[in-house]
Order: sequence, then C-alpha cells, then structure tokens
Amino acid sequence: MSMSTSPAMQFPEELHQDVKEWEEDDVQKFLKSNQSSFKLKDEHIQKLREQDVSGETLLEITPEKLKQDCGLTLGAAERIMKIVNRLKEEKGLVQPPTEAVQRSAAEKRKRSEENPEETAKRICDELRHQWPSDSPSTLAQKSNLQGWLGSKNTVPPFLCGRPFHSEPRIPITLLHPVFAQFLDDCEQHDPTPEDNAIVDKLTVDMCNFYDYEAKRARAFRDLMLEYKIPVTPTYIEGTSYSTDGHASVGHYVYLITEAKNEMGTGGRDPYIQSGLYHAASVLNLGDQPLKLGLLPCFHIYYNGASIGFAGSILSNKFLLEPLGDILPLYGNPLFAPPLKKSAQVFGALKKAVKRLKEYYEKPDLRPNPMPDPRYPYITCYTPLSEAETNPPPITFRYNDRHPHSPLLFFCEEIESKKTLLVKFVLNYSKEAHLVCAERGCAPMLYGFEKLAGGWHVVVMEYLSPSEHKEPQSSDRIRIRGAMKEHISELHRQGYVHGDIRRSNLLIGPEDSVKLLDFDWAGLIGVAKYPRRVNPMADKLNERPRGAVDGALITVEHDLAMVELL
Repeated sequence: MSMSTSPAMQFPEELHQDVKEWEEDDVQKFLKSNQSSFKLKDEHIQKLREQDVSGETLLEITPEKLKQDCGLTLGAAERIMKIVNRLKEEKGLVQPPTEAVQRSAAEKRKRSEENPEETAKRICDELRHQWPSDSPSTLAQKSNLQGWLGSKNTVPPFLCGRPFHSEPRIPITLLHPVFAQFLDDCEQHDPTPEDNAIVDKLTVDMCNFYDYEAKRARAFRDLMLEYKIPVTPTYIEGTSYSTDGHASVGHYVYLITEAKNEMGTGGRDPYIQSGLYHAASVLNLGDQPLKLGLLPCFHIYYNGASIGFAGSILSNKFLLEPLGDILPLYGNPLFAPPLKKSAQVFGALKKAVKRLKEYYEKPDLRPNPMPDPRYPYITCYTPLSEAETNPPPITFRYNDRHPHSPLLFFCEEIESKKTLLVKFVLNYSKEAHLVCAERGCAPMLYGFEKLAGGWHVVVMEYLSPSEHKEPQSSDRIRIRGAMKEHISELHRQGYVHGDIRRSNLLIGPEDSVKLLDFDWAGLIGVAKYPRRVNPMADKLNERPRGAVDGALITVEHDLAMVELL
C-alpha cells in the first residue's frame, strides 16, 4: 500500500524517538494507538505482549515468527507487518537490499530459468552436500537418525515421515503416476491364480522362525523369483552398499527389498533403511543419468511375517512414503479376507514393478520433455467446453507454488500465456463450483479431471491480488447480503458448501464477491465434513452446532456461517 493511501501513523508523545529503545510496554502503547487504523484486535496485540516483543524485536519480526511464535492467523500477521513496514518508512529505517538478499533474488531468478535436467542436477548437488558419509545400514540406526533427521530447526534432505515435519511436500502419488496407479490396483485388481499361490507360500515361509536375517531374506527372494519379480542381493552400482535384494536397469534401481528377521531386531527400521539405499544409488549416479529427473523406486520391507510397501523419488528433497497398509502374513488360514487383500496387493505390485522397469528400459514411455522434479507430473488439461465434444488438451507449465497452500500452483498456458491456478485435491465438487461460477461468484472453472490415486486436478481462473482482496470487518454487511443470495441459489440447485468463511472469500471490482474452495462441497444429504474440522469459524466465532468431523453438511450450517461473516 502506498504512503498516500495508508492510514496515518500515530506515535504517543512519551515514546522514545529511537524505536530500538522501546520497552515491551512502549510497543503495546504504539500498537494500541494504531489499532483502529490498521484493524488490529486486542488479542493480536496481547499475543505480542505474551512474547515480550520490544522495539528492537518488533523491527526484526517476520510473518513466519508472527504465525509460529505468536500464534497469529495469516490475516493478523499481515496487518502487523503493515504496521512494522510503515514504522520503518516513517523512521527512515528501510535499508537497501543487502548483498545476501541480492544474491538470493539473483539465485531465484536463475532457478526460474532452469530446465528440468538442470534442476535435478542442482537438487542432487545440494543433497550431496547435506548427506552424511555413513552407509545406509549405519545411518538407519536410531541414534544416527535422531541426530540427522530429528532437528526442529532445519528440514533434512531426506523426508520419510519420521519424525513428523510440517514442511509441505507434494505426495509422491502426484510426482509420478506409477505410485498412484499402484494404490488404485490395490483396490481394483482381481487376483490371479499366481497371486493367490504366492500369498499362500508367503504365509508359510514368512511365518517360519529363522536363526538369521539372511535366511529369511533368501527365502523371500526365492519366492519373488518364482513370482517373476527377481531381486539380487548385490552391490548397488557406484557404491559399496549391498542390499537384501534389489532390481535395476543399468544405473537405475527400481525395486529394493529390506529384511529384518523379526520386529524389534537390529535397531533399524527397514522402511527407512530401504529408502536410504535408493538415495545412495541416486546420489552416486553422477550427472548424465539425471535426464530421467525424478528416478522413482518401489520398496518392499518386512519384519518377520509383516510386510509393507513404499515408494521413493527425487523432488526438491529425497522423498520416501509408505504405500498402503502393512500386511500381516499370519492369521487363521480359514479366514479369507486378509489373504484376498494380500493377493490383490501383490498382483498390484507385480504390475507396478513391470511398469517401472519398462519406464527405465524404453525411452518412448518417458514423458517428453522431462518433468520438473519440483512439481506434479500433470502438465496439461482438457478444457470444460460445451462447444466442442472432444476439445484438444491445453499444455501449461508451473511457475511457483502458492505460499499458503502446498498443492495450489501458479501456472501459465504455454500458447496463450494465460495465468492459471492449478489445484490438486482428494475431494472436490465440480458441480457446486460450476453453479457458483455461472453466477459470477466463483472463479471460472477451466478444467477438472480425476487422476489415479484418488486425486483430482482443478484448473481455474487466476484472480489478481491487485483487484481481489480478502474482506475486512468493514465489508461484512455488504458481503453478507450478497452471499445469502448466492448460497441460497446453490442450495436450490441441490448443493451445500460447508466452509463459508472470510478466508474463503475475495472482494473484487464493484464489490463483487468470489467464493473459493469447494473441497467440502457436495450434494445435500450426501456431503460430509472431513476429518479435523476446526471448531472455530474465525478467531471469535465457533462453527454451528453439529459441524464436526464426519457429520452431514446441512443447509442450516451454510446459512449460519453466512451470518458469521
């Protein structure tokens, strides 16, 4: 906001001219003097009091600190930062960019001009510098993992889900379709006689007790060879690390198995250890093989008679994620459902391993151009068009990820250069979105497709922040009336929204209102709230009674939420 249109800044007379000399009480007086002009609430100011924010601290504060340390919402943090930035302007404390900031900006520009192969090479170089020199079997020991992956202050180069990290990352099922198709096949595959036979043999051989881990691993490899998934206990090319069994095409490892004789033995998690073997393979490839970019790999890890499956891939970090549930290969042989599920999963695995082997063997099966490892594999969409029966797909490229939504991306159509918003979700109501878009109260919906793995891709209009703003308290009465009309029409069409909050609204030119996020929307009497619903509609108001995890989203809930705007 420019100086000419910003509210005037108030300074109580008793405050020292040098902001760095302000005590905590001085900061409180300054914020309260500007509370009304910058639309601050008492609880926002109190949050800074609880953190003992002095004048010097206030000048160094960032939106991340306001959200993480002070517990402020995004909107509140932005309002505080407006005050801080204005304060710096008023006091002449705005400094030209430091050399470090200039280098960072130059690096960001350079990265935006990279091709995917250059991106993959750069990421690998960065990971190599962060990777310990220990072998995977040594690194997988609990004490070493705690020191390497357990830091709360840095995000490690290897993200496997342990310990929990809030660092947003794209699920591997969106980075390569082979993983998503595997999950679909785990539910849809009809077991063959070969699938049933291998499960019967596994339930016998894996339920045995073995004196040594190597004997269990050999028994498993023999069964996989019989099932036509051969794995070899040899050294990974370019390393001195030997696995319990893996398969590769030239430089590329596409399947790794890792055994532990029984649960709790060895002091290592076979899931993590198998992922570290693949990382070692990738980081020792050199530059030339990186033409394939993401380098996906499947994993089979087992403790005694319990077996699990995972996938790993190179993205902006090295990612390892479990795929499906851990299967118990023990139980009552007369109870068929667990055995049928195991046969489905092994049948799905056999298909997936075959696909991945062919991906590395046959260049014509790989995407061209090579995908950018930082973004989902989807790079085109079929437009929703009533004029054409089979409209041609439209290709786009990713420009950046939305800073507050890890699966929302700023994209650009290759030919038209039109800016798009592309979103990936597990649940979405295309129909509810279209009802609102036709009334002009939602972004235009350009494309919508179902993907493997339960995902949907939503391609929609980009609303420029220069023309569309998040509503403020002073806008409440105006937007409430407009939203009542729009939501009533949505209900007449048979749909509910479920999450009508100010953070899901934008005000555009001539006070037009746009409703966002149709992730929870759906048919009346069918749509339900997802897990972990925040009981608060905003900082001050609770959601309507009954708006909880798993409950039906009702018309009454929507109308009550409109009243809270």
